Amino acid sequence: RTGPGEPPSIYTIPSLGGDPKLIVSDVSGRVALSPDGRRIAYLKRMQPGTPRELFVSNLDGTSLRSLRTEDDEELIRDFAWSPDSKYLAATITDFSKELKTGLFRIQVSNGRTKRISDQSWAIATQLAYLPPENHIVLLGSEQFSLLNNHVWHVDVESGNARRLTNDANRYLTLSVAPKVDRILLVQASANSGLSVASASKPDQLALITPRSASADGILGIAWTPDNRLIYQSRASGSDELWSTAPDGNGQPKQLTNGTRLTYNPSVSPDGSTLYQLSLRGGRIVLWKTNLEGKNPQQVTSDAMEDLTPSVSKDGQSLLLGGILAAKHQGLWKQRLAEGDRVKLSDQPCFDPQYSADESKILCAENVDGSPRIATILPASGGAPLQKLTLMDTARQFRWSPSGHAVTFVAEREGVTQLFEQPLSGGQPKQLTHFPELLTYRYAWSPNGQQIAYARGEIMQDIVVFTNKYKSRDPEE
Repeated sequence: RTGPGEPPSIYTIPSLGGDPKLIVSDVSGRVALSPDGRRIAYLKRMQPGTPRELFVSNLDGTSLRSLRTEDDEELIRDFAWSPDSKYLAATITDFSKELKTGLFRIQVSNGRTKRISDQSWAIATQLAYLPPENHIVLLGSEQFSLLNNHVWHVDVESGNARRLTNDANRYLTLSVAPKVDRILLVQASANSGLSVASASKPDQLALITPRSASADGILGIAWTPDNRLIYQSRASGSDELWSTAPDGNGQPKQLTNGTRLTYNPSVSPDGSTLYQLSLRGGRIVLWKTNLEGKNPQQVTSDAMEDLTPSVSKDGQSLLLGGILAAKHQGLWKQRLAEGDRVKLSDQPCFDPQYSADESKILCAENVDGSPRIATILPASGGAPLQKLTLMDTARQFRWSPSGHAVTFVAEREGVTQLFEQPLSGGQPKQLTHFPELLTYRYAWSPNGQQIAYARGEIMQDIVVFTNKYKSRDPEE
């Protein structure tokens, strides 16, 4: 469990009731209980700014051992106990190899690690052993995508990997019940459309593009200085960048093509350059083009977890944030003319934003995958000037048009609303009262007079697979 603004901690509580007992504090990521119920595995940083370690301990916290430490270029995404509790299967991403994620088996007794399969994914999570113990299922994407993935089966003995699904949906969770021949999955599909409102009436919307499976803006939306919208869309069959007028007049125009995946647009203040995350060249790094999507040039060469840049007014530098891999953790300033990167802070920083006068920087401090602490740093770097603890579902922190508050979106009763948190303190103010739908992204116009939204809904279904690999007792 976790308290407001605090990273998760592990507790035990008697099944018949009683007081919870703290076992481990400040864990980072997944926690897994062994099948025999005697041990736990979890990720934790021993000191801020240090790599995460994969630990195993008894359920009461004793016999603590570190099995593996993430190096500067890797990230342990997920792990699961084998049925005999002798191994942990783990998916590990190597940032030095075009964001490749492999499946490994870690021996609990000594930490020895062996790759299970030659198959690689961009992202692979939610792994689980199938009875009997020589089969694993997981959710994986061969190409990096935030909108769809597939169910995979891996034979532990041979290493053979096989994709079990071919649909365009995204699977959120996967679970296997012991001694049951079923795999339970939650399948999701999303739609999204663009709308615009005035800053004075932020919930009175003018529809720009209709909600559809093109998922307009779900992976990014930005304004140009001449008040056009640039956004990601799947209208061409893959995630590319498009532009449109904020009044809905005229036809949307496709800017990028054939990149396989381009998203998170960001426009320089002078309107000359369009920054974007792209899969051009085989790995997701930061690129820049002109506003028409032409003349692509690669800006960064290494894959960070957050490459949504904030561009300085003179266009000479970018702010970049990193939160997970030890090599990238912190706040960075990329100087474009010099071609180098200067570290401004060790503070975990996601989605950094310059203030209007560029004297301060707003960051989301990631707490176990949920950015809900707004951190304000001096533009020159160093210790935080202020931290604001927001509600648990708060995300997408932005400077308000006045510069005296932080705006964010958060879920309330299943609907995403826009809020404003004054820097002077007090309770956040709810700015919108939408009756339905989720807000995936939002962006203030450069003059602060308008706000653009990408809004839609996610439909979820429960899908059940039969485990044909299950061994049956002779009497069955």
